[in-house]
Amino acid sequence: MFKKREFILKKYNNYNKILFENNYYSIVIKNNKTIMYGNSKYNLLSYIYYIYGKNIFNNYRCGIVHRLDKNTSGILILSKRKSFYKIIKKQFKKRTLKKYYIVIFKTNFYIKKKLFKLKSYIRNKKNFNYRSYCSKYSVSFFKKILIFKKKKYINVFLCKLLTGRKNQIKIHINYLFKSKINKIKLHSWKIQFYFFKKFIYYSYMSNPIKNIIKNKNFKIKI
Repeated sequence: MFKKREFILKKYNNYNKILFENNYYSIVIKNNKTIMYGNSKYNLLSYIYYIYGKNIFNNYRCGIVHRLDKNTSGILILSKRKSFYKIIKKQFKKRTLKKYYIVIFKTNFYIKKKLFKLKSYIRNKKNFNYRSYCSKYSVSFFKKILIFKKKKYINVFLCKLLTGRKNQIKIHINYLFKSKINKIKLHSWKIQFYFFKKFIYYSYMSNPIKNIIKNKNFKIKI
C-alpha cells in the first residue's frame, strides 16, 4: 500500500512524500515546487486527493492544518480527523505548538550577532513597530548556525516562529538587516505539538539543504 502511494506521489506531485502517518494525522514533506492551492498540477490538494481519496474532502479544509509558502519545503501536518484538527488549531491559537525553520540567505556583510528576537506587526508585506489598521502581531526568534564566504556571505540561521504570518520570516529578515534580501531559501525543519498526553515532534532535513551547508553552495536547488 505504501509503495503504491509513493508511486502516485512521484507521478502527480513531484516527489513529495509522507514521513509518518497514523489514524489521526499524517506528516507530509512538501517540496518547494508544490503550492497549497490553485490550478497547478503541483498543488497540495492534488496530493491529498490522489493519496487519500475523495473522502478526505469531507474533513474541514481537506485536513490542511497550516500552510507553507510555495518556495518553502519541509514538514506539514495533515489532519485525518476533525477532533485532531481542533486540538492542533487550538495549539496554534495559544502558540504552544512549536515550528522551526532553516533559513539560508546571502549578504554583502558579516553578521556578528548570534541571537535575534523580533516582535512586530505585519501588514501588506511590510513590518511596523506599532499596531496599524489590519496589521497582525508577529514574533520570530533567529539563531545563527553557520556563516561561510563565497564572494558574498552565506548565512544559515535557525528560526523559531511563535506566530505564522504570511511571508513572516522573509519580512523579518529584511527588517533585521536593513537590506532587501530577495533570495531566501526556507525549509520547515521541525514541528512539535501536544497529543495523547505527551509532546510529539517530527524533524526532517532534506538532502539539498544538507548539501548547501556541506558543499557551501547556495545555487543548489531545494
